[in-house]
Amino acid sequence: MPAIQQGAHREGTDGGSKDLSRIDHGYEYPEGLNLRPGSEVHELVKNRVMERARASHDVMKRRFDSWNRIDETLTAYIPADEAERIIQKKDSRKPVSIIFPYSYAVMETVLTYMTMAFFQDPIFRYEGRSSEDTIGAILLEKVVQHHCMKTKVELGLHTMLRDSIAYGLGPVAPTWIEQHGRIPVRLPGSEEVEWEEGLLFEGNGLSNIDPYLYLPDPSVPSHRLQDGEFCGWVDRTNLMALKGSEANDEDVFNVKYLNHIKGRRSFLLNTEKSARHMKSGVNTGNRASLMEGITNPVDVVYMYVKIVPREWKLSDKTIPEWWFFGVASDEVVIEARRAEFYHGMAPLICCSPEF
Repeated sequence: MPAIQQGAHREGTDGGSKDLSRIDHGYEYPEGLNLRPGSEVHELVKNRVMERARASHDVMKRRFDSWNRIDETLTAYIPADEAERIIQKKDSRKPVSIIFPYSYAVMETVLTYMTMAFFQDPIFRYEGRSSEDTIGAILLEKVVQHHCMKTKVELGLHTMLRDSIAYGLGPVAPTWIEQHGRIPVRLPGSEEVEWEEGLLFEGNGLSNIDPYLYLPDPSVPSHRLQDGEFCGWVDRTNLMALKGSEANDEDVFNVKYLNHIKGRRSFLLNTEKSARHMKSGVNTGNRASLMEGITNPVDVVYMYVKIVPREWKLSDKTIPEWWFFGVASDEVVIEARRAEFYHGMAPLICCSPEF
């Protein structure tokens, strides 16, 4: 297995990134594993995840040129040409050409029909198979609909459909969302109230994946991602968000090591070729450059991988199973756990109406 060099994260220690293998923050890792940066297991997991991310990105980026042309076609704003700008500069009241974007209008028409057809409450409907299941199915439907309203699932589905019409695929990840905050607690035998950190809400949500940052297994069709060996994406987040996740989620670790890394962007975003910034501001990579030094952006490669745990030195099991990994800044493994779901699949969906 070749070692993959993602960048200069470990070059130099004077004002730059430090050698993480020399630092010990005293983490206790799941299932007795040694996932401290620099350890054999940590480096094995990191390299294999990033190797798959690079291979997938190399295939997906071949679509970017055509996607950029689609982005330009589907814009609702068409800039004036040089001759019309000169006219407006002389007299802003003079009329110029009005361009009606037919492709954009057609897409919005199809999207409007699909939202009207599928977004009728409740969006997800359940019914029992037998009489004793009837009440449970009704209650489940109510709970899921409440989650959809609270976490704005309709907006995620709308974006999924829009991406699938424009790019041919709309990837999303069903997630479990937890919102933490301060909760008033009345002291026993007193009228006084204390404020404590606690869980305000938890429920199902839907997270959209940017098609430009989607990392599927290119050996299988887009609508059959469960047949592939891996599927992932790049997430643009920030250091404070990851520290909050580590504090509230026992599955997240090693975030403290990111304090010692200078430049926490992924090589995948450095090579992102989206031209959406030409019409709508700045693209993902440029936005990160503008905020560097003011905030602490972090790129995380999340990936579900079907592995034989013994071959990855994660356990003695020899039967393939889905695992979930998160690699921050291309350098630090911050999540590594079995994807233990009843359905036995990777919880990812790709809407592919024209596959």
